[in-house]
Amino acid sequence: MIYFYFQSKEEILYTLYLEGFKKRMDRLSDTNKIHNPLKRLEEAIRLSIDFSIEHPEYVYLMLSIRPDNKSSDFKWDKSLRVKDFFGTITKEASDQGYIEAKDLEMLNLTSWAYNHGISSL
Repeated sequence: MIYFYFQSKEEILYTLYLEGFKKRMDRLSDTNKIHNPLKRLEEAIRLSIDFSIEHPEYVYLMLSIRPDNKSSDFKWDKSLRVKDFFGTITKEASDQGYIEAKDLEMLNLTSWAYNHGISSL
């Protein structure tokens, strides 16, 4: 019956993948009202970890499963939105003198990997 709505298992997984990242981004967007970027970064990390605790099934899917679909409309850029979200905050914190880093991209990738690691526990 479910295949009346979805053509394949990969499409189901992809739909859940997108839903998980949308829920995470909706949660993270609550931090946009915090003006201090360091406080916003702290809150975003806390909310991201809280999301992982509250929705382990989405986190497992988002971090572990990659359905194999080669069609051009099947995009995996939703996880990059989360990375870019944290990267924007990190850059703002650096620009305002809260964080000192020689390589912001490396700091962002390290933070993103750390967040993934904590989320997957």
